[in-house]
Amino acid sequence: MDAATLRKMASYPGEFRRQLLVDTDSGPQRFAEVMDDWQRHDFEVMDPGWRKIAGQAVHPPFMRAYLERGRGHSKTTDLSVMAAWALAFAPRNLSIVVGAGDRDQARLLLESMGKLVQLNPWLGMTLDVQQWRAVNPRTGSTLTVLSSDVPTSYGLTPQVVLLDELAIWPRRDLFDSLASAAAKRESVVVAITNAGFVDSWQYKTREAIRSDAAWYFARLDGPVASWITQDRLAEQRRLLPAWQFARLWLNEWTSGVDNPLVSEDDLASAITLPGPMEAFDPERGPYIAGLDIGTRSDRTALVVLGLNLRGPRVQLAAVREWDPSRYGGTLPLSVVERDIVEIAQNAKLHGIVYDPTEAVMLAERLTARGIPMFRYAWSAQKKEKMALYALESFHHRKIDLFDCPALLRDLRRTQVAERAGHMTFTQARDEHGHCDVGSAFLMALTWARVTRADYLGSYDGLPDVGEAA
Repeated sequence: MDAATLRKMASYPGEFRRQLLVDTDSGPQRFAEVMDDWQRHDFEVMDPGWRKIAGQAVHPPFMRAYLERGRGHSKTTDLSVMAAWALAFAPRNLSIVVGAGDRDQARLLLESMGKLVQLNPWLGMTLDVQQWRAVNPRTGSTLTVLSSDVPTSYGLTPQVVLLDELAIWPRRDLFDSLASAAAKRESVVVAITNAGFVDSWQYKTREAIRSDAAWYFARLDGPVASWITQDRLAEQRRLLPAWQFARLWLNEWTSGVDNPLVSEDDLASAITLPGPMEAFDPERGPYIAGLDIGTRSDRTALVVLGLNLRGPRVQLAAVREWDPSRYGGTLPLSVVERDIVEIAQNAKLHGIVYDPTEAVMLAERLTARGIPMFRYAWSAQKKEKMALYALESFHHRKIDLFDCPALLRDLRRTQVAERAGHMTFTQARDEHGHCDVGSAFLMALTWARVTRADYLGSYDGLPDVGEAA
């Protein structure tokens, strides 16, 4: 890169974008040659603000921008390109702060900037991209990423504030502190986000910004990026609940309320079997099971699924419940152990996946009796996978059930929603307990996906199931 081109890039962010290589599905390409018109317009509107913050004598129409785009519309990449120009070419010492909802999201912008440095060695001569910040050693300018789960961010005085995926921040503390920090001096502020939930603080903030003449407000109406294909959209429409597809891909603000995990139509379509298996048919195996333990207030449930490797559909083979009220209020785990051993022997179980909350000792005893046991400690990430796999299995007719009132009742009481950008589910308690059969079923169904992949040789991204007891 020659000195004349570098000087031109320092004066004009547009020239920087014209020279910059970015990663695409077709390999590295010049950013200015692959961006869409709506993208180019957003950059050009904000370029004078960036030039002013870098010390140039310009009079920008906007120093604030709110950009609302659906999934796949280059949100984090565009933020990293804006920040990279200021960090690399501003002759003054700049403090750039990037806010994100959590540490994983916060890390994405630095990863994007690191990719820019990798593809453009001349940029790497100026920028040092580290784990949680990027630095220009020559000017002392720094970019620091903060997530909403940091203890405090008050006291900052940045010249640039970038707000990444604002709609899914779980709390507003970080926004309040960064917004007030930006007001202390003439700062560039750019918020870029997907649509969120209308009953949130983000929506109220968005509406206030939309009516503020000091802000440049731009919203994309649905998926308009040239690189998003109709096939990809059709796949996402099939895989996601309608409310989530609308928010993520159509960029529509939704209510965020809970929705049924399984629709009545999908549930009815799944009931194809005459009843539980009286004898476990090897043709429908191998068999795996999910175990949810409750000894006092909740029931214990075991759900057995047949992987049916000769067909595309996992099949419900057996459901067993143990009610503590039938044993004087406390369920003896020896009874559960005896019954599980009998089922495991008859079905030749490939293994049992279980929630270790109350099942550690029972799992040890069953392991000692030759039954493979696999821990599945629930987490936000695992609950998201459980919800997604259940949605896909029912929506795409990959599961066969028999008419099991306990399981159907629990599935009807299981609600799916999005919290802080992650899908999750809740299970309502009623006079029958806390969806114990449903919990055992969801664990078994999730584990069935990776077990089928092991046998069939195709892996579909199951979370870390498989830790032996």
